[in-house]
Amino acid sequence: MTDSQLQTTETKAEIKSRLERLETLYDLSLDIFAAKNLDDLLRVVMSRVTSALGADRSTLFIVNQDAEILWSKVAQGTEPIILPMGVGLAGMVAASGETLNIPDAYLDDRFNSEIDKKTGYHTKTILCMPVKDREGNVVAVIQAINKIGGAFSEDDEDFLRALSAQIQLAIENSTLYQGLKELFESMIEALASTIDARHPTTAGHTNRVRNYSLEIAKEMGYSPADLEILNYAALLHDYGKIGVPEAILTKPGKLTDVEYEAMKRHANYTIEILSRIKFPKQYREIPNIAGHHHEKMDGSGYPDGLSGDNLHPLSRVMAVADVFDAMTSFREYRNPANPDKVLEMLKADSGTAFDGDAVDAFERYYHKSNLGDLIRDRNDEEKAALELARAETG
Repeated sequence: MTDSQLQTTETKAEIKSRLERLETLYDLSLDIFAAKNLDDLLRVVMSRVTSALGADRSTLFIVNQDAEILWSKVAQGTEPIILPMGVGLAGMVAASGETLNIPDAYLDDRFNSEIDKKTGYHTKTILCMPVKDREGNVVAVIQAINKIGGAFSEDDEDFLRALSAQIQLAIENSTLYQGLKELFESMIEALASTIDARHPTTAGHTNRVRNYSLEIAKEMGYSPADLEILNYAALLHDYGKIGVPEAILTKPGKLTDVEYEAMKRHANYTIEILSRIKFPKQYREIPNIAGHHHEKMDGSGYPDGLSGDNLHPLSRVMAVADVFDAMTSFREYRNPANPDKVLEMLKADSGTAFDGDAVDAFERYYHKSNLGDLIRDRNDEEKAALELARAETG
């Protein structure tokens, strides 16, 4: 092969490598904007780092400036690592904010070979680079080890520098998303707690319905996304009771027919109030799911007399959970029913009042968790507390 041909071959290889790296950066940018789970995203990012650099393995360290430590968020081929700031090559990079490109680790005084001795691994070349936020603070460190076929080049540094900006964006986006998600969840829980505050006798009902609903849905194989929607809908399923008059909501005795009709309107209020909230797109069905948990499969429920497939599947799940908890809990006008008998009632009404698959799933959960015994113990404790309170006030 002539020098000209050799040069042409090398040029083509370089162009191919650069195109592949540009494609990697482009793909990562799409992944970053679509990702909601930072852990999964960073595992993908580091896998692509290793491949694009032609390295044997890579590690991503997250830096905690306040605690002055860094730990391996993604560690390929090694156990998790925690380092003080300034210790080890990654710790030095975290402290200095400067890149280290070491062509021969054992000839560099900064390299600590103890880990190699423990693991039997032989480190040769190292490229270690900081990931900085917009203020210039080091938020992470990328470390690539043992480039196949030689030392890490300036092109490798340029590529990793571009990639570090993508990783910084990923961390920033994920942190922002997580913050907004936590704000959203805290607002949902705050809304739900207002009902417990108005109606102390049923305090705990919301969370139990939420827990039962999620267990039923898990038994039925619902996806994590569906479980998240159900979680929020269950927390808000009785929010419409905020529109029910206090005298009816807290009445110590049985409701009259007129009062019961007023109480039933809480389902309408739930739909009306929640429909005014601008839920993100993936949560738009929450008002529908939450407000229709009193509907029945045969159309005899309320507020809209929906039946069968016209009922949202998650409303059908919640209907089972809601009735079961209501009947097995204390109310002002009655004692709780035997949970075993309530389960038999649900089974008897399966396919007519209640979704058969949801009832079957609840029965499996009921037996696996010994739920009947747990409820009886809870009710015994509540009964003792009520009797003590009556004795102290009477």
